[in-house]
Amino acid sequence: MAPEQERKSYLRSVASIERATGTRPLGFNAFWLRGTPHTLEILQELGFIYHIDDVSRDEPFLINVNGKPFAVLLTSFGVKPVCAQTPATPVDVPTPAGWPKPAEDNRVLTYVIGDQLEGRTNGLNTSFRWDGEGWIGTDFNKLWIKSEGRVMNGVTSDGDHEFLYDRPIPHLRYFDWQAGVRLDLDSGPTRAWAAIGIQGLAPYFFNFAPTLYVRDGGRVAGRISGSYDLYLTQRLILQPQAELNSYSQADR
Repeated sequence: MAPEQERKSYLRSVASIERATGTRPLGFNAFWLRGTPHTLEILQELGFIYHIDDVSRDEPFLINVNGKPFAVLLTSFGVKPVCAQTPATPVDVPTPAGWPKPAEDNRVLTYVIGDQLEGRTNGLNTSFRWDGEGWIGTDFNKLWIKSEGRVMNGVTSDGDHEFLYDRPIPHLRYFDWQAGVRLDLDSGPTRAWAAIGIQGLAPYFFNFAPTLYVRDGGRVAGRISGSYDLYLTQRLILQPQAELNSYSQADR
């Protein structure tokens, strides 16, 4: 859609809302986050002050559009239709006495997920397999910890543990860059790799995470992992995953 067509469509929506409610909308939500490179600039020109089409943060934040602040609020992804919303601004509703303090915009949050946790205790071979990750930090600075491995008959193999510093990539709001160290800790020789990569939400809502590893002896390795969330219900999600690993030479 050309910028002028997009602007006219928003003006028609604003006019419809004003006729129905008598109030001009100040916030915007596009269906399935389908904006264009010009959307935010157009919205600001039309007097909008916030939108909710960004799922890259856990709390509201400000961005710079044409040298002016523009607010990004949280969204209930996938359940809201095309609409422009009118908030109750602080001018319209005075803050009541004894109202709690505003949310801290830079508080420390935590996130943990276990993709695989299974074991077998009977039979000839006992085994245990794990694969999980998590982070702790703020919206802008995080420590990611990723760990996977297998224990069979008391012998650990495929032990892969990563400790990564994570920070958003400027002007690329759905991706973070990550850098740190990967340690192969198992019953074999310990190996340490320098790691650098990106992780985020690719177009069409694919989770995408390519990572490059380098260690002594000129050894280079790479990993590309991806997944996609299929919402069977709001609480039941099917997530197909794929992972590709490559090495520059045999690691013995």
